[in-house]
Amino acid sequence: MNPIGYRILSRPAPAVAADVLAGFASIGSAQISDCMNRLYGVSGLRPLHNGARRTVGVALTVKTRPGDNLMIHKAISLGGSGDVIVVDGSGDTSNALVGELMMMDAQSRGIEGFVIDGAVRDADVFAQGEFGCFARDVSHKGPYKDGPGEINV
Repeated sequence: MNPIGYRILSRPAPAVAADVLAGFASIGSAQISDCMNRLYGVSGLRPLHNGARRTVGVALTVKTRPGDNLMIHKAISLGGSGDVIVVDGSGDTSNALVGELMMMDAQSRGIEGFVIDGAVRDADVFAQGEFGCFARDVSHKGPYKDGPGEINV
């Protein structure tokens, strides 16, 4: 097993059926939270995309050191159609964790969006498109790429 801080685990099977995802697309996150007994979620994130459609998909989770996006790059390379990259960046907003180039890479792989408990950059680009992006804040300062981080842990 990989040491703590550099683990990349496989996602459990089975995959979520398309009709289940379509059902989630028709209801809001507040109602989903209610049905999950208000146990899961994070407060303080806001949409940065134009909001023309809901962002729905299967979570590909990332835990990263504040200000470091090494494992987010890896998650994007592992991701695919219908995935949403969900990042625990400890709420730190000192350095952006994703930006326009990572968004373009994710889009080319069919990834539906980012949920970032941290900061992003290039907010103007996210605001122009439908690629889902929810984040705590915006920062012009770029990230480090040193690790550690974990995927699907």
